[in-house]
Amino acid sequence: MKWSNVNVPTKVLNWVRSLRPMHRCSPTIFESILVHGHIMSRGHMDHLKSFQFVAQTVEQHKRIRKILKGQVNAFQDRVRAFIDALVKIEFDKVYVGGSKTSTITDDSNQEYIARREEQALNKFLQAKDVNDIRLCAIEIAQASIQLNSKKTGIGFPSDKDLGTDQHVFGILGPHTGTYYGDIVIIFKRELMQHPDANFSPLAATTYKSGKAIGFHPWLTDCKSDSGRIAQFHGSKLHCATPGYEQAAALELLAIAGLQNHTMNENLEDIIEKWLDLDSHQVFEAHLPKLIPLHYIEHVYIPQNVFNSLSKKAQQNAKKLFERILTIAKYNVDLDVDPMAFHKPDASRVEYQNYCLNQMLSHIQSCPVSPDLLLNYGTTITLSASHFRTQAAIPMTISQSYKRSVQNTGSIKVSDDVVYIYFKTLKGDFMLIITNEAINTSDAQDNIQYLMCYIAPTPDDTNFDNYNEQYSYISNFPPELHDTVIQTKKFQSASNVFHKGCNNDDAILYCLKMKRKTGEISVIHAGANGIYMHVSLECKFERDQLDLNALDYVYISTGSQSVPIQNLTIQHSPLPHVHPTFDKEFRSTINISNSDGIDLHSKGPGAAKMYRGYHGNDEWQQDVHHSDIPKELEVRGESHEYYKKRERSKDADETDKPKSPESPSIGRKAINFFKRIFGSPDVKEKQSNQPNGFPDKPPKQPRSPRSKPYELPRRRFHESDRSRPPSPSSPPLESRSRPPSPSSPPLESRSGSRSRGPSRPRPRDSSQSESRGPSRPRPRESPQSESRESSRPRPHEPSRLTPCRDSVNCRKQFGPNQVSHCQSYSHPCRFSEICRNKHEKIHSYQCTHAPVSIVRCQYDQNCKDLADPLHRCTFRHTNLPDYLYPCKYQQSCRTGTLEHRIRFSHGEVLPVPKKK
Repeated sequence: MKWSNVNVPTKVLNWVRSLRPMHRCSPTIFESILVHGHIMSRGHMDHLKSFQFVAQTVEQHKRIRKILKGQVNAFQDRVRAFIDALVKIEFDKVYVGGSKTSTITDDSNQEYIARREEQALNKFLQAKDVNDIRLCAIEIAQASIQLNSKKTGIGFPSDKDLGTDQHVFGILGPHTGTYYGDIVIIFKRELMQHPDANFSPLAATTYKSGKAIGFHPWLTDCKSDSGRIAQFHGSKLHCATPGYEQAAALELLAIAGLQNHTMNENLEDIIEKWLDLDSHQVFEAHLPKLIPLHYIEHVYIPQNVFNSLSKKAQQNAKKLFERILTIAKYNVDLDVDPMAFHKPDASRVEYQNYCLNQMLSHIQSCPVSPDLLLNYGTTITLSASHFRTQAAIPMTISQSYKRSVQNTGSIKVSDDVVYIYFKTLKGDFMLIITNEAINTSDAQDNIQYLMCYIAPTPDDTNFDNYNEQYSYISNFPPELHDTVIQTKKFQSASNVFHKGCNNDDAILYCLKMKRKTGEISVIHAGANGIYMHVSLECKFERDQLDLNALDYVYISTGSQSVPIQNLTIQHSPLPHVHPTFDKEFRSTINISNSDGIDLHSKGPGAAKMYRGYHGNDEWQQDVHHSDIPKELEVRGESHEYYKKRERSKDADETDKPKSPESPSIGRKAINFFKRIFGSPDVKEKQSNQPNGFPDKPPKQPRSPRSKPYELPRRRFHESDRSRPPSPSSPPLESRSRPPSPSSPPLESRSGSRSRGPSRPRPRDSSQSESRGPSRPRPRESPQSESRESSRPRPHEPSRLTPCRDSVNCRKQFGPNQVSHCQSYSHPCRFSEICRNKHEKIHSYQCTHAPVSIVRCQYDQNCKDLADPLHRCTFRHTNLPDYLYPCKYQQSCRTGTLEHRIRFSHGEVLPVPKKK
């Protein structure tokens, strides 16, 4: 059957993108899911006869992972030993003397190990956590033994031949198969972006049985089983691949218009036809073999089915699913076993219609945008493997190029340049590209590797204590990662690749590969690309590594689990993740920085320091200054300050003597040393010149400003200590108050702050003109200046009155914090170890007296970090001694651990005691 070119309606494409995988199960399977904390395939159940495998399943349980989160590796090993001993004890109760386990253990020995590890864990964990580990291990071990003896789910003999026994079955869209069970589980759409997830237009068994051609007459009949199996694998689609919705939508249009021999169908016709078909005739989803519960979007269960569950299962269901659990007010006949491939019985008709309406509501209420880096690309969380195992991406580079040519309808798409975008959280991740598929069971002598390693992002982003491992590019196998790091045999590397990066969210990277020239580069993309200009760049010769032969993409992890999101292959850059900006922007104001470099200069120094990413213009196109609208340009005359400044400059130019040529370099050097060492004629000349500059006629002195000392309106907190001041920013003294006539000039204090106790730097005329006219002041000798700098200044404020509420004061963070903090001082939350205590404003408003606090023996692994009384009694690394008072106090509804670690809620803390 041949079809003409079809224009797929946009509504149909959007509906296909929004489809969620849905699963139905019986109460027995549902109770097993609650115990194991996962939805598992039948192939995964076969491994439950091994206690080692069951112990690993226990470690992946939600409760266990929550307890182990943030713990050191040595502590996690003790927990694993405890779990292994408990699981072995349960297995030996059933299989002792039998042949179902490969290892027979001694009960007394395992009980001794369990008691020993439990005593060790009691030293670090609360009794409730240890009890949770014990109960979880015993429950999962017992449930695994029971589940292995009687497997659940509908299994077909052809599943093993097709490989679908390693998947959890579902329907990508409304699930009409009541014979699978009355409990409906709707998964999140992102589960379909897992590399092990895919879907086929028909059920896999219809291909093996030869019935597929009857449902889809446009297929060709393959006479052999191997041909039918190959036809099934060739029909699978991946939601991670851009353009899959086009192929899936054409399938739906063909199904809906099959009877009338037309493709001009709308979305309503497609939905009507879908609901009339059996589940085996619509999109069958093949999900990963082990699905954690946090991938569940909603659960629907009839009232009497929920009541038939055990009391413990009911409690666990309400606790685990909470708001995403809906107990429908319907009763179904539990004595009737629905027949396969048949319509539901009379007792299930109303509940079936209710579930279908809810399924359609989930699909239509959550539209999915076609953004490549939001809803496409491979998304997976890989467990730690120390780079011994690799996960393959469903699409190769050559397949991606063919898809790009088909989508654009042009062969002008270049296969020379390849862009691979990916997001990771916390790093310790490796992107591997090879010339042939990796097969660990065979020796591959001709395999070539391109290895891009992204180092873990440092927890401490303070630039003073910055420490990061090397991120690098090399052509060694991933197993040699440690050797490459220790010997530093990489093509390109950087140990500041994440310096200044926002690591609170997933970081977007882009690998660019020029296949003809052998050039490789890795940069930051997205928001971090604006500020992060460090890149990894190298070039491989053809005899080192042939980039044209690379085709297969793999990902692997090191010593920690890494979430990887939206890994996609492109053959042209995505403009919206490579922000453009004017790298040679020139405003109409000629402002110089504190080092005397013109920010708008065309010189190489200014370009290197103050432009954007100038190292590789191919990543970003310049936005020329001439293209910027005039209303967006910076105009100095638009502000009153610059008007006064320009008038002062004009007055200075008028008062200048008309000299045919500027002083020579030698004359400038002589004047420079005279100003420093105080020549008598210079002193006499300076005494008659209130502006303090030689070789200039005197000006009319202006009355000095007499302004009382005011603190800035910004409240300085201890959190500022992690943000060191920029080298080009003015010192704090120059920002806090204007200079008085008796105080040293601005440059003198700037130099003393940045360069230590040295002689004040003289100011030349160029600096004076660029910063505006200076204020008149009497010239003093160096001896008087040193005495003046050592004695208290006349405008130095006295110490503030301590607040009577001390650390319990809520006004210091309230709406009137400015006026309150200008009148009263409070103890600093970091006490004497504060890194900001030498800042003038902060030290003026906060006290830093040494307090009698000892260091907690558990430090950051302490379980009482959320206890304000414990925190002010014991000190912990990188954490303050005192918490912020929450504005809601005891009525606060935010119960997260992160919130309670940072804020107190009405606890009256003792006043800090000095040592």
